[in-house]
Amino acid sequence: MFPKGPTMYLMLVAEILQYLILSKSLACVIRCDPGERLHTPAKPEGGDVCIPCDPGSFMSETDHTNRECNFCSKTNSSLELVFTECNRTRDTEIRCVDGYYRKKAETVQDKDTCEVCRKCESGLPARPCQGYNDTFCCPFHHDAVLGCQGKYECKKRPPPCGAGMYYDTTLERCMSCPDGTYMQAQSHRNTECVKCEALSDNSTNHAAILQPCSSTSPTVFGCEELYFRSHNTTSLLEEAQCTLCKKCRREVRTCQLLHDDVCAEESPDDDNTSEERTGTTNDAENSAEGKMLFNGTLGSGERNQSPNATTEPPNCEPFDVTLVTCTTLIIILMSTFYLFISTTKPEQLFKRSHGQTAWNVLRNHQTLVFDAIWVMLLASLIVCIFCTIEPIMMSNTFNKVFVTMTVIATGVFISAVIYGHACCCRQTDQSRDNKESRHPAPGDDDHYLAERCLKGTQSDNEEQAEGEEEAEKLNRY
Repeated sequence: MFPKGPTMYLMLVAEILQYLILSKSLACVIRCDPGERLHTPAKPEGGDVCIPCDPGSFMSETDHTNRECNFCSKTNSSLELVFTECNRTRDTEIRCVDGYYRKKAETVQDKDTCEVCRKCESGLPARPCQGYNDTFCCPFHHDAVLGCQGKYECKKRPPPCGAGMYYDTTLERCMSCPDGTYMQAQSHRNTECVKCEALSDNSTNHAAILQPCSSTSPTVFGCEELYFRSHNTTSLLEEAQCTLCKKCRREVRTCQLLHDDVCAEESPDDDNTSEERTGTTNDAENSAEGKMLFNGTLGSGERNQSPNATTEPPNCEPFDVTLVTCTTLIIILMSTFYLFISTTKPEQLFKRSHGQTAWNVLRNHQTLVFDAIWVMLLASLIVCIFCTIEPIMMSNTFNKVFVTMTVIATGVFISAVIYGHACCCRQTDQSRDNKESRHPAPGDDDHYLAERCLKGTQSDNEEQAEGEEEAEKLNRY
């Protein structure tokens, strides 16, 4: 209840004046931003103003009425490093040298300092000394854990778990992986196992499971029979699209998990359509020359003129070798070696005590012929065995050269056998005739040929006799 009369009017006027005075004083208060301080000019008619901090000082507070800025921190070069220079809004950011950590000041007036890092007397550092954190030490088999009050505590480290297990933090022990999960890692502390991958319901990709998932290994995906993975970049731990294998009349390499059949050179009539052979749709590209079809392998950069075109190298065919060919060559080699041994005396091959050398053996023309035949057939046999064990693609030229070399060597071998047999037979007849007559008729060709064979044998016997005489002389001295 307001009083009546002049007193009431005086009280109302006093309240109005008080409100106006307070409003004016509040309106004149100025607040400054970071990097500034409040300043009162010499002439107060204009009121207070905010001015920038002087060099070497800063002010980081916002909406303040401070009249003085803070001085920038100085560094101790022996312990401190300047990480960020001081400016008007921020103090100098200082880091400590190795072996020291930054300790915060207890009051605003004090500055942060660098203190020596603590050394653990027993155990290992659970938290290294760095920044504003000192070394935190824990005993062996313990880890530093941040507690509820924001301080680190030492907690016993859980035992490592093996494959097929995970660490249960509630029970604080290792547990077996649940069904449908696995764990491959050894000596780990993982708190959960990995989910197994299952085969999708998409039957058009023709994928299959090669190895089902177990508690220690993941699922390994593959393809159904007669299919292969067309994208080799995809891991076998992921399901991928499979492609139908080619149908070849002759295969150089059979279709397997990661590659298609490699067919020999076939005629276009023997090839199937592109969709039946590869199971993929080729991309079409229109150009000025016409329509070009690309093969179904991305990134190969190969272009085929027609869907039936193959990726085999041109003018090549498989070198088809059977065991019969190898067996034939082995028989020829053994026969050649046996013939050479039978027509050469053992002392000419193995006896070297009388100064005979390999040149004395190779001087015989017949021996050189047999050696050449034997080397040619041996080379043919090596190529034959190599091609039988590891089928390879050979050019038509190489195939023709190999066949020609084998035929020539075989023909020369047969001729040499016939010649050697005739020579030996005539040599036997000549030895029988020499008992009756030492001078055969000059016009007799058979006697002339036998005489040539006999001279080679007689010269060898003479050289052997000379070697024995020299050896006896050396023994006497």
